[in-house]
Amino acid sequence: MSHMTAYPDTIAHIYVSVGISIGELRWRFPVLSEKPVGEVRVVDVMSSNPVVVDSEANVEEAAVKMDRGDLGCVLVEVNGAVEGILTERDIVRRVVARGLPPKSTLVKDVMTKPIIAVPPDTPVEAALKLMSEEGVRRLAVVLDNKLVGLVTLTHVAKAVDAEWEHINALLAALTSQSSSSLEPYA
Repeated sequence: MSHMTAYPDTIAHIYVSVGISIGELRWRFPVLSEKPVGEVRVVDVMSSNPVVVDSEANVEEAAVKMDRGDLGCVLVEVNGAVEGILTERDIVRRVVARGLPPKSTLVKDVMTKPIIAVPPDTPVEAALKLMSEEGVRRLAVVLDNKLVGLVTLTHVAKAVDAEWEHINALLAALTSQSSSSLEPYA
């Protein structure tokens, strides 16, 4: 559970008590208008158009797609179903470092499998925990056995960072309010 999930009303109350209206609070942090703090789901941060290559493609073709899309990975289909992932790290460690020719090395021979997947309604914190447990940086997002997205450690980090921005803004507001209301001792 998020450190802020259980207390969104308290957080809002503290902001209001230091002179920030609910309207201004929502203007400063638009996500509060959409979802309570700490309830961000994978669907809110995922990439909904992941690039997919066929397992029979060669590594050079996959690398070109990754380069053109400025991507760190592509998902790999086997007979129309996503079965694996090919990352930059896979290419470096399993192709380049071994001296294999990218043009004649098939993606299926060097991809990471099986793919680890989560449903879109998975809380971001649960996705982060799964990434940590599995030692991966990317998860496929699947709904009804259909690929609907890709969530990366970067996506999750941005969501967590947004939560910390809320805390930092709260602390700044509290610090500003308390220092301006203090009178020097006589």
